[in-house]
Amino acid sequence: MVQFLLARRVAEAGVLAEVMDFSRWAASWAAEGSPLLLLPLYSLAEQFRRRGGRWRPATWRLQWAEEPTIGYTLRAYEGWFRKADSGLRSVSDLNHLACALWAGHKLVQAAEVFDAMGSYAAWEPWASVQDYGDQQDAAKSLFLRARSESYTARSHAPHRWPVTRPKTHPST
Repeated sequence: MVQFLLARRVAEAGVLAEVMDFSRWAASWAAEGSPLLLLPLYSLAEQFRRRGGRWRPATWRLQWAEEPTIGYTLRAYEGWFRKADSGLRSVSDLNHLACALWAGHKLVQAAEVFDAMGSYAAWEPWASVQDYGDQQDAAKSLFLRARSESYTARSHAPHRWPVTRPKTHPST
């Protein structure tokens, strides 16, 4: 459906709005564990790609950290990544989620998604949202930067120890 909407001969802004509306609608009805929860993230990456370079590098990540975008990202993380069978996750889906988490400043969660990717990466969405201009290896550079920042943040995050209650002795 998204590809159909993008292929229509409608003004660019109208098409992107329809794609985003459809993505939000589909995600709102998606069950826990469904990859449909990622559709808004794909739509946002497509908006960046189609606007090609019209984002100011110093501010492009702000959109990802604000509502409603961060809400879509966290719902995809909690409702899809945390619930779906890990064997059914695609490299593309993992890359879109990692990118959205990193851009939204949710670095510890992004590190977890990077771990799930292992040694695999996808060109998109990194090529669409990168802020390195026309540099040849811009997508790769952004991916490596995001992964490094996420791992560094995780290593500096306070460790959450399990809560334990002291043992109580029965009164005698």
